[in-house]
Amino acid sequence: MKKNNLFAHFHQRKWLKILVEMKITILLVLLISFGASASIYSQNQRVSMQFEDATILEVLNEIKTQTGLRFIFNEDKIEGLQAIDLDVGNITVEEVLSEVFEETDLECKFQDDVIMIVERAPEPVIQDQQQQKEIKGTVIDDKGLPLPGVSVVIKGSNTGVSTDFDGNFLLELPDGEITLVFSFIGMEPQEVLVTNQTHLNITLTVSSEQLAEVVVT
Repeated sequence: MKKNNLFAHFHQRKWLKILVEMKITILLVLLISFGASASIYSQNQRVSMQFEDATILEVLNEIKTQTGLRFIFNEDKIEGLQAIDLDVGNITVEEVLSEVFEETDLECKFQDDVIMIVERAPEPVIQDQQQQKEIKGTVIDDKGLPLPGVSVVIKGSNTGVSTDFDGNFLLELPDGEITLVFSFIGMEPQEVLVTNQTHLNITLTVSSEQLAEVVVT
């Protein structure tokens, strides 16, 4: 009998815990829904007004009078705006404010019954991805033998590659005219302007200093 009572007590506590958790969940859902509904309601309230050469502050005060909505803003930003003419009838608060701030760097954010007037976020600048072109080629010496390990670098940068065992190279270049610098120990460096070429055949010659050393030796 005692075991049955303990089991019943445990079972009851378990269900009470579940009910409490369900109530909390329902309350949170209602609060979130209420907040979203309040924001939508504030945007969709309708107003009518007619102004000539009115300040923005006068317009905001009229909206507040007709709807009870509150505004948060930097007064210096608002006072610096030009006076406007406004003649609207039975349109939403959101539509009125869009018209009022259309030619300014300010925008409105709605939160429940509060409207925050803030600086308009700059539109993201979409930059075109720089086009790339591919250049390949072969580097040989003055005897026609391939030169492995030749440095092939875009002039003025650290971007480059080295030729493979057969003297071949492959390099991606930004679009436009590019100068490539070919250099190898004991050889005269060579600069080549690349415009529309896709393949280069480069011949490096022995440097004059190297020849002088050979003669002296």
